[in-house]
Amino acid sequence: CRAVGSAAPWRAIEARASALMTDDSTFLMNGAEELSPLAQTYPGFVYLDLPSVVAAVEDEARFNPAQLEARLDTEINAALREAGIDAETDRLSSGLGWSGYRLWRGDKPALDPQGWLIHGGYLPVATPSVRIWLHPENVPDLEPLMMRFNALGQTELPSDDELASRIPALLAAHEMDDDPSAFRLRTEVHRFNREARIGAFREPSITLTYYRLIAE
Repeated sequence: CRAVGSAAPWRAIEARASALMTDDSTFLMNGAEELSPLAQTYPGFVYLDLPSVVAAVEDEARFNPAQLEARLDTEINAALREAGIDAETDRLSSGLGWSGYRLWRGDKPALDPQGWLIHGGYLPVATPSVRIWLHPENVPDLEPLMMRFNALGQTELPSDDELASRIPALLAAHEMDDDPSAFRLRTEVHRFNREARIGAFREPSITLTYYRLIAE
């Protein structure tokens, strides 16, 4: 549901959603999405995608997305306040994924004596995104903060030397007595941001998936 050209778009959106939910001729598929309370204060929002945050290899088991999100939310709101920008954040997601290490010999993945691919573990990599509610005229004011937003992420993956030190133990675990120098661990990252990005300004909206039922 989206309202355009209304003095209070959030009221029009809520009225439209209410009409759909109480209409006997509609069938909601996924329930009703809640409109953010910030829509009552701000005419819209932008998404800020932050640089990816990489947990150190030795911290794999201790990586906590909730702690990361709380820290980022605090630091982003502090930056907005210090810059004097009238804005608030919500819907912050860590975008957590797990990057795998696969053992390669030359230009092909290595296999153990039973013919299975060899994995050297997983590294948590988060690519956070946060929604910032504000007025459209304040969107350009975010640009001077990009250097600060970029500093919120750790964009360096483990070095080749750091990963190479794990190869001897990995070979031993698979009962392989090959020369470790003939192998390398490759990091497989499916989504990785090097710098922060600001999306386009959007008006408030909610999504309702429904069918219209037509009487026979």
